[in-house]
Amino acid sequence: MVVDACADVWGFMPEEFFSRLGFSTAQARGRRRLMYLGLPAGTCLPQYLEPRYEPPRPADEQVGAEVVVDVFFTPLCTGLVSEEAAVMRKAAEAYGNRVSVREWNAGDPEVRKRFGIARAIFVNGVMRPNDDTISLEEAAGLVAGALNRPIPDQAVWDDSISRLF
Repeated sequence: MVVDACADVWGFMPEEFFSRLGFSTAQARGRRRLMYLGLPAGTCLPQYLEPRYEPPRPADEQVGAEVVVDVFFTPLCTGLVSEEAAVMRKAAEAYGNRVSVREWNAGDPEVRKRFGIARAIFVNGVMRPNDDTISLEEAAGLVAGALNRPIPDQAVWDDSISRLF
């Protein structure tokens, strides 16, 4: 059995709880702990997927939008509907076709393998600092800011990247 535990998130998948049950840590990344119990002898230890993300190139992707918002969500937390994508779409409404919002369901194994990301929001390649759910005001600010700056050559990752896995 493998779990993705948290080292310092009160009440949510606490590392201490799983340690008391006999789980061992296979890998630590930021606040996250990939822990296992009862793996068969000779089995390789589980590892986090490496995140991969490239900023969108609207001209190359035939999106036709100046701003591309990519929302990664996991159905384990939100079900099959991403509330964060709904908020980003609402913020994008004011800009019409200038903004495109795409959802990436990390519950889909192909999406998970392609990106290695469970939960994140990228606006023209810049990752939103991970926090709790996004407000409409924050989403509108992210979109407006993206309209006023060039798309970076490489993705800009936030320091809270450990929340991605």
